[in-house]
Amino acid sequence: VRSGFRFSFTPEYTPYTVAFAITYAGSIIFSFFAIMTGPLSLTALINSYSLVLPTVFGMIYYKEPGSLPLYIGLALLTVSLVLVNMSGKSETGKIRPIWIFFATASFLSNGICTIAQNMHSRAFGGVGSNEFMTNALIVVTALLFIFVFFGERKIFLKNLRAGWHLMVGCG
Repeated sequence: VRSGFRFSFTPEYTPYTVAFAITYAGSIIFSFFAIMTGPLSLTALINSYSLVLPTVFGMIYYKEPGSLPLYIGLALLTVSLVLVNMSGKSETGKIRPIWIFFATASFLSNGICTIAQNMHSRAFGGVGSNEFMTNALIVVTALLFIFVFFGERKIFLKNLRAGWHLMVGCG
């Protein structure tokens, strides 16, 4: 609506679109597996910390200045991780190496997709952000459909039968 329904995608957007789409889809898939193999609370907490990556990236790559509130926030993030994980156990038992792999992959993927979005915005001065995001999310949807259809087909079909009316209602 904001663009007057004009949609222009230039080939220069492609590397950013592909990087965002692959890493965002990866983040969702890795989060799924992390939740299936380990603690939900810690998975969500670690994944939410992924926004530290674009902050650190901006400070290193774009030479953005740090600030006292930023450093205090980073310190508090570290303290919260220690406090949440003090027992070394989760609600599902011991933390396993496979969970560490999936949680780390989700963390990195989510942070990198935000970096790709930021790099696109900076490279094109904010122009084409709608086209970038629309195309990226179309690719993400396709990748996730492939994952669900081939990797989680039985669960998907069961949930589709049980909740199709809710899906239609939500658009």
